[in-house]
Amino acid sequence: MGRELLKNHVPLKGAIGTSSAFCMPAFSQRVGAGSIGVYAADKPDGDIAAAALSPAGQALLARAKAAYGGPMEIPAVAGFVGGWTLFHDVLPNTSGSMSAESIRVAALKVDVAAGDSINGGGVKFAGAGALDEGQNTRAAAVVGQWQAVGVMKVVYPPAYRT
Repeated sequence: MGRELLKNHVPLKGAIGTSSAFCMPAFSQRVGAGSIGVYAADKPDGDIAAAALSPAGQALLARAKAAYGGPMEIPAVAGFVGGWTLFHDVLPNTSGSMSAESIRVAALKVDVAAGDSINGGGVKFAGAGALDEGQNTRAAAVVGQWQAVGVMKVVYPPAYRT
């Protein structure tokens, strides 16, 4: 999107990116001032607002940041949430022999409250027959806006605002 639209002077009243490509610092660096005002919908990064986290989520985020040793961008946070859920909430609760089915059954029992994951979300997978079967119905999502070159601020939902 960015540079080609700017180069061709395509007027936009608004622009919303829907993937990490629009949320990552490289987007703003490449597009420069043309990135200012662009909205991007994605997952939270490690600079999440404390209001989006429960005390348990805040404590876990502090542990994750200490172990990670640097800024946790969106992919790092998403990877941590997935790994933590698998190794902390799913695998220890499998019964019988380890198999795809025993893991699936254990995953469907996971019930992590919203705010308890380091991204402000929780974990609850939709069961058989649900329209969103197998999806995490408590996944976190945010909308950010580039407010200066290299400066992304989360603007929605309210608890996540930075």
